[in-house]
Amino acid sequence: MKLKVTQDAEAPADRVYAAITDFRRVETELAARGVALTRAGGWTEPGLGRAWSGRADIRGKTRRVTAAITGWDADRVLEITASVGGMGVVQEIRLVPLGHKLTRVGVMLDLRPDTLSARLLLQSLKLARKRVLGRIEGRLSEEIARVEREVKAEG
Repeated sequence: MKLKVTQDAEAPADRVYAAITDFRRVETELAARGVALTRAGGWTEPGLGRAWSGRADIRGKTRRVTAAITGWDADRVLEITASVGGMGVVQEIRLVPLGHKLTRVGVMLDLRPDTLSARLLLQSLKLARKRVLGRIEGRLSEEIARVEREVKAEG
């Protein structure tokens, strides 16, 4: 199942990319939601091949999570491939500069079940597709608003 969301940010592409690759902040936000991740190899600088492993509470069960950066094109594309409790997930974030201070942000999630329980979960997600897309759009809007506030505060 593929989910796509696109929004425009009133910020330069390099600033938006810096925000989405601020993995310390992302890891902190995920931890607040019950996702415990550790960096494989203790890396400090993000880049192609960097990975995480950990656990997440999903639907009342603790599930194993692995993720790796599989696409890295500075200021343009970030792709993370993950496995979450029997579900393969590819997340692609693509930035298209529309001007000096305007960037189109596209987020695509490709979900593929590897187990029967993941297939059942995917079926329920398909039924709630509009609600799931709304949640993704809401998170993207929050991130874009945060970046825009930072850019405006800098002048």
